[in-house]
Amino acid sequence: MSLVVFERKRLDVPVSALMRVVPCATQTFADERGRPITFDIPHVEIWLMPTLQKRLRDFTHDLVGEVMEIHIRDKCISRPIVREPLGNEPSFQLSANDFAEAQALAATLRTGWRPVRVVPD
Repeated sequence: MSLVVFERKRLDVPVSALMRVVPCATQTFADERGRPITFDIPHVEIWLMPTLQKRLRDFTHDLVGEVMEIHIRDKCISRPIVREPLGNEPSFQLSANDFAEAQALAATLRTGWRPVRVVPD
């Protein structure tokens, strides 16, 4: 997977850096009293290995408000707007119009991917 911004900046993400790619139909937030509230917000959660998080944060730091293209095998599969620097958390999300689109996007992102097994020390 490659993250590209107007061909002026590029970050190649090796498949081995993906820990999980999960399609989700809903998202839960805490209300003003801390109670959970769930909304229908289809998206894909992409979990990265810690070694890539800093590189992603550095890459997206000056891209807030810009469109970033996500390429798989030189084909653009998504053009999200960067809302905040990515990489501060172990995962980031890509929005989808509906759950079917989230599932298809996750399947495409998983191209060549195998689940990572983390062995405790």
